[in-house]
Amino acid sequence: MRRLTYIVVVALFLLISCKTKTDVTNPDIELVVSTQVLGATKSGVRLLLFNNLADYTLATITNSSAKAIDSGYSVNGTYTFHNLNTTSTYRILATWTDTTTLDAYTNIGDNYLLANTLNTNSITYVTVDLKTTDGYAGFWGASNIPLPMHIAISSTNSTLDTVKVVLRSYSLTGKQPSVLEILQYKRVNLGPGSYTYYAYDSLDTYFNIGSFTIDTGSTSWVQLLPDTALGLLSFYFEDAGNENSVDLYPITVNIDHGDSLGAISGPTASATVTCGSPRTANIITAARAKGAHTYNASSANGLYRWQGSFTITSSCTLIPLE
Repeated sequence: MRRLTYIVVVALFLLISCKTKTDVTNPDIELVVSTQVLGATKSGVRLLLFNNLADYTLATITNSSAKAIDSGYSVNGTYTFHNLNTTSTYRILATWTDTTTLDAYTNIGDNYLLANTLNTNSITYVTVDLKTTDGYAGFWGASNIPLPMHIAISSTNSTLDTVKVVLRSYSLTGKQPSVLEILQYKRVNLGPGSYTYYAYDSLDTYFNIGSFTIDTGSTSWVQLLPDTALGLLSFYFEDAGNENSVDLYPITVNIDHGDSLGAISGPTASATVTCGSPRTANIITAARAKGAHTYNASSANGLYRWQGSFTITSSCTLIPLE
């Protein structure tokens, strides 16, 4: 019987520079992956292979290889997966991090899926080109900020916190750190877009509000500075009338149009309260924009309500609930 050699063409979806060939003397079905970053051949790219959509989708979030059927790192710009079959739909997750700039690259959302199944006794060649899909925010501060500093980041089109991080170090030089001085700032991976943030210390007495924009593949630097447009205010309830009923507390406090400052859990004698006192269960201390404000507060049982107005100046503003 004559031996026949077939040339098999495998159609690939979103995979570029692909070709196939068949060697009937080798029953192993192979997938040879060439790795590129921004169009340039790159070694050391981590490759995970999946034959299940749910497992692949989970890995794009966790970056875990736990559910991958095979994995490896490209050498000389290639990596070969062996002993595959003709019935599975394969997906590739490729990741690589630049150790100098710390920028992360991936093929998520691009060339990751083999649209057709592999053929018997075939060697399939594909190329994955990794790109940067996200950007970064680098938060830093000079030595005049109280550490640790808590930072809540929100998208401008959402009222929910997207990310919460903690800055535990500041620039030793007092100047913006470089991307290599990773210990002097907090780096956050974010998608392109506009964001707002607010920062506060462990006692909630420091407040910094600002905004920044993230561009693909770049780092946006955000310096935390004491905001001179903000001032401190403190709320407390003395309970001079001994109205300490079990359903009186907590007393919720809001200012302006629904800006919640938190709750007061019990009474505090006026002699022990100093404006700007650290926030406790019975004292609310926060920072807000200087100028005129209104407030309203209500007890847990709804029978006690307080409302009024105040002005925040350069000095702290003390507001007793009477």
